[in-house]
Amino acid sequence: MVRTYERTMMIKDLSKARVEVVHHETENVTKYTGLKSWSIYSGDDAKEIEKELINNGLEVDELGEYLRLNFTNGETATYRNTSVSLFIW
Repeated sequence: MVRTYERTMMIKDLSKARVEVVHHETENVTKYTGLKSWSIYSGDDAKEIEKELINNGLEVDELGEYLRLNFTNGETATYRNTSVSLFIW
């Protein structure tokens, strides 16, 4: 299943928002702008992401959930959902 969000209750235009992804394990923060939407992948849809991660030698999410950020320039960023927190303001 894929759940996609294109706004928040307070922010209607995500492309103008500040976005931070906090990595729980390292406490590193990755900052972004130009967000178009974000999606949470689980179930069979997450299996496709897991195949990509395994092929690239990366770890899979312990609960099989992934956060994918979709940007206005067409690029994406994917994270293990249980390992990060997403902040948008």
